[in-house]
Amino acid sequence: DVGKVVRVLASAMHGQESKLQNIDFTILSICKTSEDEDVDAVDAFIAPIYVGAISAKYMPEKEGEQIKGLEKRAGCVDGFFGCDEYGHLYLNGHRTEDRFGGFRKGSTVGVELDYVDDAKRAVTIIVDGLRVGSLRGREVEENLIPCVIMNGMMQVVRVNLGRPRRGKGMLLTDRDVINLPWRSYIPPYKRDSDSTLIDLEYNVGKDRWFTKVKSEETEGHRQECIYEGWNAAFSTRYRDKHLEYLNKVMAFSHKNPVDSKRTNIWCFNLTLTGKFLESVQLFRSKRVASQLAWMSFYTDFTGHQRRKVAIKFSPLRQEDKADENDGQVVTEVEEAFVYGATVLYVCFNGEDPQNFSPEY
Repeated sequence: DVGKVVRVLASAMHGQESKLQNIDFTILSICKTSEDEDVDAVDAFIAPIYVGAISAKYMPEKEGEQIKGLEKRAGCVDGFFGCDEYGHLYLNGHRTEDRFGGFRKGSTVGVELDYVDDAKRAVTIIVDGLRVGSLRGREVEENLIPCVIMNGMMQVVRVNLGRPRRGKGMLLTDRDVINLPWRSYIPPYKRDSDSTLIDLEYNVGKDRWFTKVKSEETEGHRQECIYEGWNAAFSTRYRDKHLEYLNKVMAFSHKNPVDSKRTNIWCFNLTLTGKFLESVQLFRSKRVASQLAWMSFYTDFTGHQRRKVAIKFSPLRQEDKADENDGQVVTEVEEAFVYGATVLYVCFNGEDPQNFSPEY
């Protein structure tokens, strides 16, 4: 059987406003084609992955009534609003003339359902943080269900955990703010027993971002997954405004698929917390310090031309170690550099292959 519609459970949308909903899908595998084949030629023969939303009235065909064959495989079901991997946009199951460059393996495709204005209901497609297509008007139905349509055994798509709407950096909220002791590693070694801070951790093995939040069951704290993927901290804002504009324009070209390469700049946005930075500590493995895999920092205040380079890593104090075998080191960005900033950029000047996730 072909053309399987996989709808997202309502629990995956829990906590979002009914008038504005977002969800992200990670493309893990697509049907392989040879590198020398023209995309437009392949488009006619390979059944693509469809990502978008489907009408709540949709009913799957009964067993034995499905039409098989090349034409049906490359088609789309009625009631579908979204796009395919080649960038074609679909309105109620019918292909429109508009298209963009499409997506590829490793891309994150976001679907935004906007019902704020009943006369301007919209389904927006966001590929790796770039808004590449929008279906807008009364033809867009209400109560659409996010979904993917897969037509081949090699096609694998996963629903992203955590918060959607990537491309804006890592959006931190009041929920992520906790009170814990703070101990500085640079002179004059300030200490605060009840400091307001955000404790973020990127788990390389799981390829997920965790933050410490207050536990409802105990008096302590627990870890909560807020984003998934290395590129979850990616921001579409570049150092070079001309390059930023060029990349956004290229995303609308059907000849240029959106680039899903691994980013080398993380962006942490504190705007929604209503607070600003006073100091930053970054913990890494001990071997990073010995290999001199330096990193640099800049903020929305300093701009990219003024940076702080992490050239000094200090071993953890005994009181900060999780266990006796904790081999982490820490570098700290002093108050004079980050004070008052609400956006922090962390640049990886040297790639660390061991941190690569399977998608990249």
